[in-house]
Amino acid sequence: MRLQDKISRIKPSHSHTEAGTLRKRAQRACSQCHSQKTKCSGDLPRCKRCEAGDLKCEYTPAKRRFANVRLQSESKSEEPPTPTTVAASPPSPSSASKKERSPFLSPRGKDGKPSEYFPLMIDTSHLSSQELLTRKHIILRHLEAYFEHIYWLPCMGYFHPETARRQVHEGTFDAPTAAAVCAIASFFVNPGEGAKEFSLKCLDEVEFFFFRNIHKFSEAVLIPYSLIISFNFLNGSFAKVWQTLGIAIRLVTGMQLNWDYAMQHRSFQDQERLRRVAWQFFVLDRLLAGGYEEYISCRTEIMKIRLPCQEEAFWENKPITAERLHEKPASCKGIGLHGLNVRLADINHRIQSWSKRLTQRVSLEPSKVMEDINNFQNELTWFHASIPNDIRLSDQSLSKFMASSERVGYVYFHTHLSVGHIDLYRFALPGILDSTKNDILRRLPPDFVQRARKQVVAHALCTGRFCVAIQDEMDRLAKSGITGFAGDATIAHMSTQSLRVFLVAIQHEIYDDLTEGTTAPLWRFQQPDETYIRSLITNGLFRVSEPWCPVLIACQQSHASNKAMFEEFERTRRFTDAKDAYRNKLKATDGSARLPGPHYILENANHGVAEQDQRARASEAAAAKRWFNEPKQQTEPMAYPPADLDFDMEYGPPGIPMMLAVARNPDTGRSDNNVNFLYDGDREATALLQDKVWLNGGIIAPDSGQMAYVATHAGVPFMQIGSTDPNMMFPPPQPPPPPPSTLSHPTTTAPFVPTQAGIYMDTWAAPSYENLHSAPYMRQPNFN
Repeated sequence: MRLQDKISRIKPSHSHTEAGTLRKRAQRACSQCHSQKTKCSGDLPRCKRCEAGDLKCEYTPAKRRFANVRLQSESKSEEPPTPTTVAASPPSPSSASKKERSPFLSPRGKDGKPSEYFPLMIDTSHLSSQELLTRKHIILRHLEAYFEHIYWLPCMGYFHPETARRQVHEGTFDAPTAAAVCAIASFFVNPGEGAKEFSLKCLDEVEFFFFRNIHKFSEAVLIPYSLIISFNFLNGSFAKVWQTLGIAIRLVTGMQLNWDYAMQHRSFQDQERLRRVAWQFFVLDRLLAGGYEEYISCRTEIMKIRLPCQEEAFWENKPITAERLHEKPASCKGIGLHGLNVRLADINHRIQSWSKRLTQRVSLEPSKVMEDINNFQNELTWFHASIPNDIRLSDQSLSKFMASSERVGYVYFHTHLSVGHIDLYRFALPGILDSTKNDILRRLPPDFVQRARKQVVAHALCTGRFCVAIQDEMDRLAKSGITGFAGDATIAHMSTQSLRVFLVAIQHEIYDDLTEGTTAPLWRFQQPDETYIRSLITNGLFRVSEPWCPVLIACQQSHASNKAMFEEFERTRRFTDAKDAYRNKLKATDGSARLPGPHYILENANHGVAEQDQRARASEAAAAKRWFNEPKQQTEPMAYPPADLDFDMEYGPPGIPMMLAVARNPDTGRSDNNVNFLYDGDREATALLQDKVWLNGGIIAPDSGQMAYVATHAGVPFMQIGSTDPNMMFPPPQPPPPPPSTLSHPTTTAPFVPTQAGIYMDTWAAPSYENLHSAPYMRQPNFN
C-alpha cells in the first residue's frame, strides 16, 4: 500500500496542515518575506514584518493545487459558483483555453443558454479557505468605508447595510457591484497611491462587464455603472464621466426608469433602488453642466418618478409615498436627506443658469432682475421651511448627525444650501460686474443692492460658523472613540466659495448690521468684525478641509490654493486685483508674465464681436487650438477647400463647462506622476493650460506671436474658464481627402475661423507668492 493511501488528508486551513498537524509556519509567505527568505507570520492584510517596516505586503496565488482537495462537493461544482470575490485581471490566452474545463469561465451554461455570470471572476473552487476569507475581508472592509463616506452622498445609498454584509459572508453579493464598491471606497480605505492599482483593476473589470452586456437592456449593470461613474468623477477622469454618463442616462430613459409605470411588479425596495440610480444621474448631470442649461441631458420634465424616500422605509421595505420634484414642497413628506439633496441640486442649478445669463445679457431691466431674485429667494425660503425639524440647523441636530454616518449627507445639505444663496447674491459684491458694460447695479435701487450684499456675507458667515461647529464636534467625539471626517468630499470646494466672500467683505468692510433683512440662519450668530472673520477662515474653513487633502487630490489642490490666496491677501490687503499688474506688464524674475485677475475677467467677459480686431481673433483661435489639441491640418494641397459660409454667433454654443473643457483635451488627463486637473467644487472646474498661453486681447491686442509664459516652478500652470460670452469656437472639422487625380496644381483657400471673445483666455495667473510650495491659486468659477 502506498504511503499516501495510509494518510488521511484533511482540508488545509490557516491553523492545520493537510496532514492534520498544527501549522508551525504560515501557509504562504508574502512576496516581501519570500524575496528576503525570512519567516512570514502570514497575517492579513499585512504580515508582522511588513507592518513593522511599512512595506507593501502581497500574497501571490499558490501554483500548486491539491488534486484531491475540494472546497465544494462535486455536485455543487457542476453549478456556477457564487461570486464572492472582487474581479481579477482579464484572463490571458492560456487561461482562455481552459474555458471548456471550467464551467465558471464558460460564457454558456450546461443548457447552452448564455450565462449571466460575470466571466472574469477568479474560480473560487480552486481557492483555499484562507484566500476566500481574505477576499471576503477585503470586500467587507471596503463596504464599511462605502457606508461611512459614500452612502449619504446624493442618491448613492443603494444597499441595506445588514443585508449587504450578510450577502458578503454568504458569498451571494453581486460580484461586479462588489468590484465597483471596492473601487470607489479605495479612496478612504487606503488613501494615496497605495490603492490606485487595486482600484483601477476593479474599474477595468466593471467597465468590461458593462460593455460586455451593452447589447441588451439589463438592470444588473445600473448600480455598478453608477458607482464607477462616481469613482471616475472623484478620480478626475472627466472624459469618461462625460461619455459614460450619457450612455447611462440613455439606458435609464430607454428602460423607462424615469416613469413609475416601468417599476410595477417589483418590491418597494427594488423600486426605490432604481429610483435612486436615476436621481443620481440627474444630480451628476447638473454637476457636469456647470450652470449651462444647454448641456443638460437628464431634463427635469422627463423625471416623472418620486423623490428618494426616507431610509427607514427603504431598509424595512415598507411602501411610502414620497413627493415628486415638480410638486411644491409642503413638509418634505416621505423624503429624507437624499430627496432633500435632489431638490437642492435642482434649485442650485437654476440659480447658476440665471447668474450666467445675468453676466452675459446687458439689456435686462432692473424690475426683471429683482423679480427673478425674489422668486428664487421665495423658493429657497419655502424649501427651508419644509425641512424636517430634526434636519434643520441647530445644536441638537448637529450633535445627532455628527455622531452617525449620516453626517455626510447632513453636512452636504447645509453647505450646499448656504452656497446656493451665495450664488444668488454674489453679483452685488464690488468688482463682480463691470459697470461700463453692464450697469444693472447702477440701475437697481441702492437699498436693494445693499441688502443683496448683506445676504451673501451673512450666508458666508453661516457656512464659516457651521465649519467651526462640525470640526469642534468631531474633535470632541474623537475623545470618545468616534473618528471620521467632519464633512463630505465637497467640503473643501464649498469652503472656497465662502472664503472669497470673506476676503471681499474684509477689503470693503461689508459686515455691519447683517441681521437686518437677512434670510441666513442666525444660529450661533456673533456680531462680526475683521478679527472674527479671520478666525472663521483659519479655525473653520481651513481646519475642516485639511483632513481631506490626503484622500482626494482635488481637495488637496483646493486647500493649497485657498491658503495661498489668503496669505497673499494678508500681505497686500487686496483681493486678487491684478489689473495694474497686467497693464504695466510686470515681469517676474523667471520670465513669466502676470495675467489679469478675476475682476478684469468678469468685467471683460461680455466683449462683442464688434469690439475685437483680427489680431485678437487670431490669438483666441490659437489658444483654442492649444486647448482642444486640434490635430494638425494636412500639409498637402487640398482639391476641395473649406466652404467659407456665414457664421451667425446667435446659433453658436453659449460657452463650455469646465469639466467638459478638461474632458475634451486629452493632455489634461491624469498621469502616473502628475495630476493635471483641479476640480473646484460643484460649480465648475479649473483646468490646465500649457506652458505657453496667448495674451488676451481685451485691453491690449497682442502682436503676432506674442506669448506669455506661465510660471511653473511652484506647480502646474492653470487656466480659468469662467462665465463666458456666447462667442466661442470649436475646432473646424478635418477637410475630406483630395482625389488622387487632383493633387497637381490645386487651389488653396485659408480656412474660415469663427471668432470668439475671451472664452479660452479669460485667464490669469497669480503673482509669485513668497514661501509658496503649491500651484498658484485660481479664481473660483461663477464667483469672481
